[in-house]
Amino acid sequence: MAVNATTAAQPDQDAASSARRKMAAAVQRELRVYQHSNLLYWWVVWAYGFVCAALTYAQGLGIKELAASDRKEILFYRSPWLGISFVVLLLFVVVFTNVRVRGI
Repeated sequence: MAVNATTAAQPDQDAASSARRKMAAAVQRELRVYQHSNLLYWWVVWAYGFVCAALTYAQGLGIKELAASDRKEILFYRSPWLGISFVVLLLFVVVFTNVRVRGI
């Protein structure tokens, strides 16, 4: 009788271990998606803003007539494309960090 009890217990153990293996496989196939802040994308705007400021400081055209005091001068970059490219980058980041992708 002891032999029959051992063989009767084996199918139950096999079923339990099979269920554990299936659960382990399901856990391994799980995909976790971590959400991050939209501030992650704003470093590009800051970096390009510093580049624009450095270019304006290095190659800017100083105009004293627009300054509040006679000792200061306001710097302007010679080409308008520097400011336009900054605004385009700014709008690009604003739009693509606030639009949600649908269907995924």
